[in-house]
Amino acid sequence: MICLDRITMFRGVAVKVVISTLLDEVCEKIKLASVIRFDNIKELIKTLGGCILESEYPLKIVSKDKNLEVVVEPGSFLTKIYWDDVAKKIKNVLCESS
Repeated sequence: MICLDRITMFRGVAVKVVISTLLDEVCEKIKLASVIRFDNIKELIKTLGGCILESEYPLKIVSKDKNLEVVVEPGSFLTKIYWDDVAKKIKNVLCESS
């Protein structure tokens, strides 16, 4: 189920984030969060076993237990122009040490 589908800011650029999970309690936590922080998403991925990169465009990251999927796409034309750099930074934040 889709728990979050929102455009948010990442280091000054707009990105569209879609988070899906099969776990009801995880989905509720995500829905209740007023601010989506990539550090919080990283911690959630870590609790579910770590990070698997499935694609670069859109950036698709799945937890190792396959219960959480995070898809990040450009949220503006400017972000699209610099997508390679933006995606690399997001990937580093979400998947470092996981």
